[in-house]
Amino acid sequence: MIDNSNKMEKYISILEKSWPKESLRPKMPLKDRAKIFLPFAALKGYEESLESVRKIMESDERTSTDPTQFLV
Repeated sequence: MIDNSNKMEKYISILEKSWPKESLRPKMPLKDRAKIFLPFAALKGYEESLESVRKIMESDERTSTDPTQFLV
């Protein structure tokens, strides 16, 4: 069995401390915080790729049921 008592001794002073006081700055509202992340796009160009495939499929008379035939 592993002896964890040594590890606890290292952190006992931290565990007994209280949380720091609240900041003097007012908290930012959640809706404003969410705006920070709006410009982030995990898949750059994804929407444009979908749109181009959609246009090709609509204009192609011989469109099959397999949309992967249009992937480049």
